[in-house]
Amino acid sequence: MNWSEFKIEIAAGSPTSPKFRLLRDDGSTRILFRGQSNAEWRIQSTLERWGQTEVSLDSYMRMCDSARRYMGNLVPVDISFEEPSHYTSDHIRVTIPNYRFLGFLRHHGFPSPLLDWTESPYVAAFFAFRSIPEGVGEVSIFGYQDKTARCTFKALNSPHIQTLGPFEHIHERHVAQQCWYTYCVKEEKNDSITLCPHEDALLNSRIVDSESGDHLQEWRIDASEREVVLGDLFQMNITPFNLFRSVDSAAETAALRVIPPNT
Repeated sequence: MNWSEFKIEIAAGSPTSPKFRLLRDDGSTRILFRGQSNAEWRIQSTLERWGQTEVSLDSYMRMCDSARRYMGNLVPVDISFEEPSHYTSDHIRVTIPNYRFLGFLRHHGFPSPLLDWTESPYVAAFFAFRSIPEGVGEVSIFGYQDKTARCTFKALNSPHIQTLGPFEHIHERHVAQQCWYTYCVKEEKNDSITLCPHEDALLNSRIVDSESGDHLQEWRIDASEREVVLGDLFQMNITPFNLFRSVDSAAETAALRVIPPNT
């Protein structure tokens, strides 16, 4: 579809209030959005792209603790870290520890099992159109929804996706980008937790739709609409600087304003 068609479709399902509400009237969760600048890319966390497709939660927490200690030599890191790290599970939801620190690492480029989403389809569109690789014809915007409302029993050794919401003090980008995160886990018979690829739970990287499961929808938009989209988003005050709040993003915002597009 084109950008105008996408906006019309999104507007039909947009929330009518800014007040936080996790569940919709039908018991499903709100829709979370994610933009990717190549429609052929898989849905992968940065940890998966690093090559760690399955890793125990204990091992990953040890890596994070080592990163925390190392980074402390270079920059101030005042976020608490639970040692040893303990998860909680009631066979419906697995809650991993150190969410605030994991979110902090994710925002600063450390490979993470957290897949980042946003409440805003327009912020997702910015990430889809911000930097499109040469030769790409279409970008993707995904919408993810948990239709089970976290009340379905999770079987052992069965990968499932959990969500982490906005109410945590992580980083100013966390608020600016209206961030949520998902992670995919499975509980092993030895009472350990394995971090898994999201696609293990979704089963299909494009569309999964059932009456009692997760729902992943994809909108593909022509990459040639980049200038139109970024111009539209600029009018909404969705710019690199407002989403990243850094000197680099200020320069990127300036470039969008003053350098003519390729023709």
